Amino acid sequence: MEFLDISEQKHLNGISIESFHGLKRLRELNIEACQLDTIPKIMSEGISLQNITSLSLSNHRIHALEANSLFGVPSLVQLNLSYGYLERINASTFLLLEHLQVLDLRYNHLSTLSGEVFVGNFDLVDVKLSNNPWMCNCSLLDFINYKNRQQWSPLSEDCGGDDDGIEPCAMCREPYSTEGKYLVDMQQPLQSSCQMTIADSIADNCPSTCQCVADQVLCSGQKLAEAPRFFPPLSREIDLSDNLLTSVKADIFAPYNHLETLNLSGNGMTSFNTKSELLPLSLRTLDLSWNRFKRVPLIPGPLNITRLSLRDGHLAFIEGFAFVSMKQMEFLDISEQKHLNGISRTSCFYRRVRFCCDETTGIFGH
Repeated sequence: MEFLDISEQKHLNGISIESFHGLKRLRELNIEACQLDTIPKIMSEGISLQNITSLSLSNHRIHALEANSLFGVPSLVQLNLSYGYLERINASTFLLLEHLQVLDLRYNHLSTLSGEVFVGNFDLVDVKLSNNPWMCNCSLLDFINYKNRQQWSPLSEDCGGDDDGIEPCAMCREPYSTEGKYLVDMQQPLQSSCQMTIADSIADNCPSTCQCVADQVLCSGQKLAEAPRFFPPLSREIDLSDNLLTSVKADIFAPYNHLETLNLSGNGMTSFNTKSELLPLSLRTLDLSWNRFKRVPLIPGPLNITRLSLRDGHLAFIEGFAFVSMKQMEFLDISEQKHLNGISRTSCFYRRVRFCCDETTGIFGH
């Protein structure tokens, strides 16, 4: 069986994780107009739907998509979640859907989206967002910036209504001053008004032991034995290098969804505790060089880190799948590991890694 339609089951409120066992040829699944109020576990934890390329859950009662909601359907090319009750989508929900091309989110209750929500979807060409109550304020700016760069939707002058055959563009619902304006036209107005908000946020929340410049928080060389517990909410760079930090917990940084660069080099750290919290998906550069890690810190993911440095540490061996959570990584520096005597062949197995080296031992991998 390649196609299965179980739509319009008005009493359906659950699907067993074993329901589609053995359907290895199944490619298209329709579960429209049912009473499901959560994503079935078979789509988040199961293995039966690994090969489906088209999934329709339109006319649903689902209110939220969590980080792992779609981990069980990694081959999706088309996903229809229109005409429902969606209010919230986790920034990691679509991260593993590398082949996703078409996504329909029309007619839901979405008011905002993270600017990171589609960063792993390189093949995405068509995203339908109209008829949602978009809140056009600073929290939506990163998403609008990303959306406009992708040019998924027609320009505002090409937008139509629901009945004239032209795809309608997403419009602002609130605040009142923006009601009826197209999201694609809000980039410049929001950038101007939000710049002042960013400046005020940085000034009001700068840690006393640090210096804050624009969206940078500079705490280098302050002899800090503990990292500050709070940073400005809109920080894009946090520099805690050359201090006395021996252990840092990731939950300090987890709330900062604009953070792109984190520098923890030169601290003599022996542990980087990330068991309980994920690092923010916005993070691109992580510098852990000149510390005392005996093994590569296990950092749960998925993450969007593109540059990682563990230079000049105490690594003796790099285990298999040590960087499994960093599928977007392009540059890796593990140079000057004076105790490094081996690297598992599965350590650097993702195709995006460009550079993986140890100058001291002469071990190289790509």
